Amino acid sequence: MSEEEIIESVEKAKAPGTFNILNVLQDRGYPESTIDIYMDESSMYKISEIKEKLEELDNSIGKKSETEKQKKQREDLFLEQDGYIEKLESSKLVVHICGIPEGKREELYKQAVKKYPIEYESPTGISDFLSGNQQRVEKESPGRDALFTDYLWQSHIQKIVNPDGDEQTEFSYSTIRTMRETFPLGAMVRINNAIEKIRSATALFTLGTGEDFLAKP
Repeated sequence: MSEEEIIESVEKAKAPGTFNILNVLQDRGYPESTIDIYMDESSMYKISEIKEKLEELDNSIGKKSETEKQKKQREDLFLEQDGYIEKLESSKLVVHICGIPEGKREELYKQAVKKYPIEYESPTGISDFLSGNQQRVEKESPGRDALFTDYLWQSHIQKIVNPDGDEQTEFSYSTIRTMRETFPLGAMVRINNAIEKIRSATALFTLGTGEDFLAKP
């Protein structure tokens, strides 16, 4: 290698490097969360019934001493409850949720609006019509809300793990639609809450930390 080539190589090594901002944005960390959901609704109902029976037993005993018959009844109820809890645990799924960029969320909403355009209520009276300054009231759109929620689930759910440790990491829209149509209500509420919690946590972190957050003391 000639002296000129050596000097050129040294200068290149000393020169500032380059980076791609799109790579930085793609590699950006987003909050993640896992939630447990249970699919055996029958066992859930039986457990709730047993809890009611235990409460009734406690109320009937009150401050009195528990009789042998009542003690046996309590033991039987707990034994029955343990059986249903074991069945319930065998139906547990672990859902992994990950945050998404706010711009992505806005894009998902735009897609839902494209399918179900925003409409507004008509003026309710002649005075409203003549005033010209009445507020426009947006009509409710259950179809758009459902579609937007479908899109959110599809974007936020990263994987689902069954009790055997098997994982599903790809979710087509039809799969998400079926999940939202057939999952127990409690499971759907937990997933929706987890998605909103992750969004809020990301916003609060961004607002609550300044430029010196990562500065060394």
